Amino acid sequence: MTKITQQCAVYVLQMSDGRFYCGITNCIERRLKQHNAGKSKFTSKFLPVKLVWLSWCDTRKEAARAEKVIKQRGPKRWIHKYGNPELLKT
Repeated sequence: MTKITQQCAVYVLQMSDGRFYCGITNCIERRLKQHNAGKSKFTSKFLPVKLVWLSWCDTRKEAARAEKVIKQRGPKRWIHKYGNPELLKT
């Protein structure tokens, strides 16, 4: 029997105060709407948020590992190294 896996995205948001939030999801459109609707406890105080980096992983486990690495290194540093700095506020 073949195990079906669902892709998950690792994403980084920039909040209205310039700070960053890193998370994982299997539906980025839905999750971004939730963040901007204030349904995420951490980001609800810093609306609106914008997506500044996204990468798809084959499994949730891989996405969780990538999220951990990004959080350990700091999402801002990660974006400046691997993302598009033009998306960031100055």
